[in-house]
Amino acid sequence: SPESRRGVLHALRQVFAERRLADASAARQLNLRPLEHLGDSSPACKRAMGLLDAAVAREAQLDAELRRLPAVVLMDVGGETDGDGASGSNGAEASGAHVDGAGCGGAANGSGGATNGSGAGRPAGGATPATLVEREKRLSRKQLLQQQAAGLATEAAGVACDEFGETVRRMQRVLLRLGLVDSERVVLLKGRAAAEVDASDEVLVAELLYRGFFNELSPAAAAAVCSCLVAADMEKIKRPQTPLPALQPPLATLREVATEVARVYTDAGIATDEAEYVQRFDSGMVNMVHAWCEGATFAELCDSCELFEGSIIRAIRRLSELLDELKSAAKAMGNDELFSKLEESCRLLRRDIVFASSLYVEM
Repeated sequence: SPESRRGVLHALRQVFAERRLADASAARQLNLRPLEHLGDSSPACKRAMGLLDAAVAREAQLDAELRRLPAVVLMDVGGETDGDGASGSNGAEASGAHVDGAGCGGAANGSGGATNGSGAGRPAGGATPATLVEREKRLSRKQLLQQQAAGLATEAAGVACDEFGETVRRMQRVLLRLGLVDSERVVLLKGRAAAEVDASDEVLVAELLYRGFFNELSPAAAAAVCSCLVAADMEKIKRPQTPLPALQPPLATLREVATEVARVYTDAGIATDEAEYVQRFDSGMVNMVHAWCEGATFAELCDSCELFEGSIIRAIRRLSELLDELKSAAKAMGNDELFSKLEESCRLLRRDIVFASSLYVEM
């Protein structure tokens, strides 16, 4: 009856207006089949059937195009939505396009595809096939770059290991050349003595010990010359005094041995600036330390150099640590005479306010 047909058409308008359709096939099967049973032959209904048949065909075509794309590309664009499209409705499937309109006739695009509020047919997700192809290219490029980055990271790790291994091999050549280890890389007595030293360059100190550098020095002179070995960590005196005549020969010997050690480093492939290496063992504090060991007061030390009081105390305490390590090295060598001399140097050095447990004076 006409009332029944009008009821069906009204229901269709409600469905289209509220965007309840998931895809074109569902629209055709669930809503337009009743028109066929009712025998409605009005032009509006025929036009609606034609449009939805075209939408079903277009939907199948887009389905086939999407299946030819890699699955990862579909995942990349699946989360995007169109302002007038599937996200506004109950959510269109990735293989279909939705239909929107004001009545049975609906608004359609020129190609007869599925329509939305703006009249443009697109694959699900609001992306055109050209956009999907472009994204596929970008994704392929990204994957290629990630593979290259992983390869470079592996290569860099290998290079770092090779550099570390090469540095170790070069240092082993230095130790072998100076007699701290043998050809089997077994640590010798000289190497054990070097292992006792931490406050200075252990290779240079071991070389000085085994050359008998301290044998002819007095305890005060030994302590004064050792101040050069900790000078690299201390504040430099801008206008140092000329070393005492008695200290100049051992200082010259110290520079000669340091030059030889620097050359051994260079020959082994370890980049070393010879002049810079020798300058690390500055002799600016030798007179100050010698005077302190000879009984000078702390006020006289402050007047004899430009250093702050705290810097002087720090330097002497650091020197005291080195002398303790030299005593341990002498003990490892079995040199009791050198051990006694260095012990006397420590006794001369550790006195007065420099080694007071507290700088606060009780009134």
